[in-house]
Amino acid sequence: MKSICLFIVAVGCLIGGVNGQTPAQEEMRGLVQTRYQLFEDSTKIDGFDLRRARLDFRGDIAPKVGYRLHTELAGSPKILDATFVYKPFEWLNVNVGQSKYPICYDNLYSPWNLLSISRTQLDN
Repeated sequence: MKSICLFIVAVGCLIGGVNGQTPAQEEMRGLVQTRYQLFEDSTKIDGFDLRRARLDFRGDIAPKVGYRLHTELAGSPKILDATFVYKPFEWLNVNVGQSKYPICYDNLYSPWNLLSISRTQLDN
């Protein structure tokens, strides 16, 4: 947990710019999804839980270098995507880092574009 927080702080420092440069663009998005569960089993407690809590940081460190950090904070905190992009030319981008691999059709869509909280059983 501490290492994830330190990593997020380090990336936050990079967002501020390198050598006093102001990034060309920055974007931070967040998503919180809750649900209410009503159990038939009387030993379980009915109530709300936090299904997803995500933060997505994107931006440019320099004119030719960008980043993306996508974190999941519900349950046990983890990093979903962490990539750096080098853009030497307009037609060439080099990505380095870790990304989720879309194993089903649902993963091709961002949770911000979905109508319901639940995805397919394969994805969950």
